[in-house]
Amino acid sequence: MNAKELRTYQSALEQARAELANHDKRGEELRAVVQGLESLLAAPRPRKKPGPKPGSKARKKPGPKPRKKPGPKPGAKGGRPKAKSQLKPGPRSQGAGHPEVSPSAFRGLGTTKAYRRFLQEYGDGYTPPQIRDALIVGGLRPKSRSGLLTAIHGIIRRDRIKAEKEAKAKNAAQDK
Repeated sequence: MNAKELRTYQSALEQARAELANHDKRGEELRAVVQGLESLLAAPRPRKKPGPKPGSKARKKPGPKPRKKPGPKPGAKGGRPKAKSQLKPGPRSQGAGHPEVSPSAFRGLGTTKAYRRFLQEYGDGYTPPQIRDALIVGGLRPKSRSGLLTAIHGIIRRDRIKAEKEAKAKNAAQDK
């Protein structure tokens, strides 16, 4: 084992010891909470007498809840809209083949501008899903992951069409 590996293992051991100490402290706090709740529940409570108080009006019992009418499912045509999902970068966002991206690299940028900056910094050796995940980790906040992926595919398509037109124009200029 070389010195670098030894330092890595030593720091991991120190971190594990610190987490264990924190875990023990939290366990003691939880035991105190449990004891307090048990003592609270064990104490005798005064019993209430059934019935209304003298001089008060009688309350009506609420009626049955109205039944829901069957209708279209969420997201179906004419149905209620689907709930928006909250995007949070997680373990899936950084994985094999993804570049290391700082959390604020693409914050505040539009999709196209963020995509272009990604290509400048990391090159074009990544798949659209890898680019999508890297942009989200980098602070881009799309409405949905699939919408961002669709936008990236659209940008790639537009770039390809533009490159083909430029190549045709260049070939036509050389032929003359």
